Amino acid sequence: DEKYTKEELIEEIKQAAEECGKDPTISYFEKREGPSESTIRRKFGSWMEGKQAAGVTNKGKNGSLPLNSSYFDNINSNEKAYWLGFLIGDGCIHHLESKQDMLNVTSKNKEHLEKFKNSISSGHKIGRFKDKAWQIQIKNQHLINSLSELGCGSEKTFSNSLPDISEKYYNSFVRGLFDADGCYVEEYNHFTITGASKERFEKLQEWIPSESNLKKYNTQSAYKLIVYQQDGVDELWNWMYPDGIETSPSLERKSRKINASN
Repeated sequence: DEKYTKEELIEEIKQAAEECGKDPTISYFEKREGPSESTIRRKFGSWMEGKQAAGVTNKGKNGSLPLNSSYFDNINSNEKAYWLGFLIGDGCIHHLESKQDMLNVTSKNKEHLEKFKNSISSGHKIGRFKDKAWQIQIKNQHLINSLSELGCGSEKTFSNSLPDISEKYYNSFVRGLFDADGCYVEEYNHFTITGASKERFEKLQEWIPSESNLKKYNTQSAYKLIVYQQDGVDELWNWMYPDGIETSPSLERKSRKINASN
């Protein structure tokens, strides 16, 4: 086995990946004729590092998927504020018994989840969720702890608080929350965000530049924050989308719908 060069071993790993149509396992590699897994380890330091050198896996050195786990440690950009708002709306942290906590992010728009993945430098897969939606699942305690400190923990739905972020990022945060839990009603030209916490919405009313109303659903323990045309919808759109439809990040179908109506 020592006769193999690194270049030859890389070709063997690539061929194994092509044969099985995926990231090859040790057991699969050992069944093939040619170099053994132990040779890969001696040459590259580990089986995983050999696969990395061959470009057949997106996992990290220790087998974990790549991720910028410190992304939410400091909300110091419009992009981070947007994704924090989006996660408070469409994210969910599960505390699993005897297992690491898990962040689930669900959306009907797969492309939007791809943007989120790129922002946090994630190698996690996006899979189907209940036929009509997509979901990404991330297990990383540091990332989850940072989000929990910002109010995006397992109790976020009924939380009365808003994250402690700079006022200059309020519009991006609200845009993210709107893309997750809001809608624009063209017929009446008004803006709504739905949620379970009246107290959180009362604080959110202080963040946005327009007058707004809170209404409770008749049959549900939920509230709507509504901005009507006469209260300054146009002012709100300009605040939330300072670059119009080019404002990023944003959910394209919503920004284009708003732009076409205003």
